[in-house]
Amino acid sequence: MTPAFGGIGLDSPPFSQPLLFAVSADQTVTSISIGYKYAGCSGTKTLSGLSIPIGVSIFKPELPGWTYESAPPGDPNRAQFWVAFRSDQQAYLEETILVPGCGYANADGFLTKQQ
Repeated sequence: MTPAFGGIGLDSPPFSQPLLFAVSADQTVTSISIGYKYAGCSGTKTLSGLSIPIGVSIFKPELPGWTYESAPPGDPNRAQFWVAFRSDQQAYLEETILVPGCGYANADGFLTKQQ
């Protein structure tokens, strides 16, 4: 079973929906699922088939982490993530997503490892 980190209610109203990312045994992020509810829009944005290596966090260099940008600014499939692992059980996340017709939304918060 691939361990996953997830949470609900990431300190920001747009993302008071489930968010989950999966980490494979070789320490790569393989999928990200983002629930959202803002600007009259709701749903889930899923990014799969990923191979994002876990390395050094760009905003917390003392911690392992990963960064991912799915598309350039303005692209309707844009999602951007910055993650730092505080432990093998908890990760800190900052994210930005663009949902067509709804605009951009930003959130940050802590995710815990799911079993």
